[in-house]
Amino acid sequence: MDVDCALQHVGQGGKQQVKYLLVLCLFKMYSAFHTLQYSFVGRSSTFQCFTVNQTLANQCPGNMVSECTNLTFNEKTIVAEWALVCDRNWMGKITMSALMFGFLLGALVLGRIADKLGRKSTLMIVLSGLIIFNFLSSVTGEYTVYLISRFLVGFFVAGQAIIITVIVSELVGPAYRGVFGMAILVSYPLGITALAFTASFYRDWRELSQLVSLMGLPFLACHWYLVESPVWLLTQRRQHEAEAVLYAIARGNGVQENVV
Repeated sequence: MDVDCALQHVGQGGKQQVKYLLVLCLFKMYSAFHTLQYSFVGRSSTFQCFTVNQTLANQCPGNMVSECTNLTFNEKTIVAEWALVCDRNWMGKITMSALMFGFLLGALVLGRIADKLGRKSTLMIVLSGLIIFNFLSSVTGEYTVYLISRFLVGFFVAGQAIIITVIVSELVGPAYRGVFGMAILVSYPLGITALAFTASFYRDWRELSQLVSLMGLPFLACHWYLVESPVWLLTQRRQHEAEAVLYAIARGNGVQENVV
């Protein structure tokens, strides 16, 4: 069975595929909440450094945090949580580097896992990973745990980005792949906008991070709505399941023709 040929009959980009697209666009928007979270939880904050003889605003004696007997911050961010100012400023920036390094490794590993376990199954695994490790980063009091959590969030975000693109392209016919792929790309900046709007109401970094984790829970229900890629099913010699997926798309598109 040739999937592209079957899609010519059931609809290359019908209303059922559009429904799947809208769900996957929400997944893509959600990934922006994880990738760019640092811009809000790690934002610069004014602070006061108290020493024995003086109080300094936004600076430390000799640029050393250890020279301050006390530090106070005006906002609740990871910068305030772990005093990531002056000579410790680099420790805040490296959390974003850890996320990007995780992104690199995730892109190398999770694509291959999706080829073995399936697109939908792997998508649910990486979503679970995002929720768990982002939540862990929001509750930990240890900087090292936070850093590792951000690395793992980046690892799973990469897998989500790859799988969404692949599964969209494998659920529609050649004539619609460009349009559907563009819709996925446009979803990401919409996610950035939604994150900025949400963050304006949550100034505490822990509350924002916990909210982002909770927002991912409803997506787990998509396991029972989304279908597996018929292309992947055929590569695994699971033709009957691939046919079932195509029949489901046909019914959703209002097509009654035989798809095989």
